[in-house]
Amino acid sequence: MNTRVRHPGSPAEREIIQTTEEILAITHSNQIWQADHTKLDILLIDDQDGEVIGRPYITLVMDSYSGCVTGLYLGYESAGSHEVALALRHAMLPKHYSSEYKLQKEWDIFGVPEYLVTDRAKEFKSEHLKQISLQLDFKRRLRAFPSAGGLIETIFDKINKEVLSLFGGYTGSSVEERPKNAEKTAYLTLDQLEKILVRYFVDHYNQHYYPKVKQLKRIERWKSMLLVEPEVFDERELDICLMKATYRNVEKYGSINFKGLVYQGDCLVKYQGQKISLRYDQRNIVILLAYTRPSNGQPGEFIGFARARELEKERLSFGELNYIKKKLREEAKEVDNSSILNERLNIVEDVEEGRKSRRKRQRKAQEKHARKSNKSKVVEMFPENVTPDEAAITQENFTSAPTTSQKVVNSINKQDKPEANRTVKARRPRVEVQNWNQFVKDNW
Repeated sequence: MNTRVRHPGSPAEREIIQTTEEILAITHSNQIWQADHTKLDILLIDDQDGEVIGRPYITLVMDSYSGCVTGLYLGYESAGSHEVALALRHAMLPKHYSSEYKLQKEWDIFGVPEYLVTDRAKEFKSEHLKQISLQLDFKRRLRAFPSAGGLIETIFDKINKEVLSLFGGYTGSSVEERPKNAEKTAYLTLDQLEKILVRYFVDHYNQHYYPKVKQLKRIERWKSMLLVEPEVFDERELDICLMKATYRNVEKYGSINFKGLVYQGDCLVKYQGQKISLRYDQRNIVILLAYTRPSNGQPGEFIGFARARELEKERLSFGELNYIKKKLREEAKEVDNSSILNERLNIVEDVEEGRKSRRKRQRKAQEKHARKSNKSKVVEMFPENVTPDEAAITQENFTSAPTTSQKVVNSINKQDKPEANRTVKARRPRVEVQNWNQFVKDNW
């Protein structure tokens, strides 16, 4: 067998990917996905005052067999495990866009991979991603050759040279290549760039002919070699599964200390003195989801919600919290729920002053984009995502957390249903493991 190893990660015929644990032969669609991120070579502006606020990061997920882009995440924050989780969410779920995206084709790629291959960056080796892979039942693998990005590195170069170079604000790949008027010509916002990239992937890149295979487009190759029909996750359970998890002890009166904040929950009173599991979303940490610890080989059960004292009606991201805590320490002020709330309100009232800092403008633009593009079905944390079309659900252990009213948003609404000629299987994140003690040891 003439198997080539020359360019690990490439989608060429009969090639393999060498990982640190094994050699993987690329044989079919949704078998091996690859993920990576980079800082794009373009300057973006604030959509409020038009000032340049910096270059964004993109996290991409691609299918190795077809070469198709399966999902992405775009933002100003340096990519970490949270951004990887959001890119995986986008890749795994069916994608539906409004008419403002002006798409000519459908982005009908979804499912879950058997393997996720990445480089050795710390976010890909994190406990968070390990937790996600175990619950969604895919294997993580690291490239044997860290410098051989292959498929995904190639598309980063294409994005910069074939797309971004056509717009004002393009910086080039080095300081020497940067146009002298890059900052003066910048005019795209984060939202506008997202629409441009989505159109490029859906109508252009995925529609190109697959290398070395005549008359077969990438999207056609993906569809032609699906060994099983893609499965659709329950979006709510997937969102909870993608959250970060941690353990904390329940203190007096059902209180919990987490990240410098004190959380309270009547449901936690009877667990005083016990250690419980918490799940949180970095985009809003005002509310935590509480679970019992796994025991006797069984997953933990949902307990209820813990809310930050005095912040019940506020929304606070993990990044905002860290910024506020740092500011309070610099001013030699006590860091507690009250001081954090007061500082949070001061920031809201002082928006214009905050825009004098590029980093602050980036943070605000990122939060605005996140609120607009956030599709989380965990409506306790994101009540703005509630729609009139709600359905009652039953309580599920470990990954499911019913709302107070026992209602959540349908995982796929009527206009988002897959095509009639495609059989789609509903899937829930895997929570059963053969050795639960090892699962806990490996992940928390």
